Amino acid sequence: MTVFWTIFAGVIIFVSGQIFIRLIIEPVSDLKRTVAHIAYVIIKYADVYCNPGTNEAKESEVSKEFRNLSSRINAQMYLVPWYDVCRHLFGLPKKKNISRAMRLLIGLSITVYKSTRGVEIQNAKKADEICELLGIYVTDRHIADINESSE
Repeated sequence: MTVFWTIFAGVIIFVSGQIFIRLIIEPVSDLKRTVAHIAYVIIKYADVYCNPGTNEAKESEVSKEFRNLSSRINAQMYLVPWYDVCRHLFGLPKKKNISRAMRLLIGLSITVYKSTRGVEIQNAKKADEICELLGIYVTDRHIADINESSE
């Protein structure tokens, strides 16, 4: 009978662990991956959104990428159960920060095209704010490069 209870306990622990992984760990990991991808895209496409209208071949691609990331980060936030608790445990951004970053990403997706004068400076500021809101570390030198390229 002890063997049965040992096996039963092992199965319960295994199933509980799998439920925890699928319901909490994977959504948190996916959200963190999206934040990392946002960091990657902000640096990769700085030449496009800080100089709108100069690289028409990439503008549509960059616009779609920003809009896609905006949608993805918002959706993934809702997949994390007990977000306010998980946020503290796993170092996730606040809901209001994700919401603001989502709107800024949509704003960047709109303003990568040739537009009014001075939009490149606004875009660089949007990128900086997105990084701040999501806890993305970008060196001061990179931010200076973005600001210099927009002048």
